Amino acid sequence: MNKRIPKIKDNLDELQSRLQKEKDSDRKQRIHMLVLLKSGQARTKKEVAKHLAVHRNTIKDWLIKDEKNGIDGLLEVKPLGQPKGQRSLTNNVLSSLKQRLDDPSGFGSYIELKSWLTVVALFNVGRNVYNI
Repeated sequence: MNKRIPKIKDNLDELQSRLQKEKDSDRKQRIHMLVLLKSGQARTKKEVAKHLAVHRNTIKDWLIKDEKNGIDGLLEVKPLGQPKGQRSLTNNVLSSLKQRLDDPSGFGSYIELKSWLTVVALFNVGRNVYNI
């Protein structure tokens, strides 16, 4: 079921001006969405998504942000990934891992390392281990 596209409150001229001045590509893409809808160049989330090369659910999320928080809320782009300095492994596990790596017998293979982390740290390792 298609839900209606909320009315874009911002003035088209202001949006176009803001679009030209914006340097950040993530923010620019969001403003571009508003311009497409406000100008009538796109009428559905699917059309906007295709034009901007994003998923229609992304457009839905952006429209919800704009409707609830206005353009300033829409343009608030949070960085992806874990916060700076945050580690996936606790200091105790990291310390044990460093000791084990310093030991000449260490780990015989990456698979052995993954098994050790799974048992000792209850940490499921995907394809890579970083910042160890």
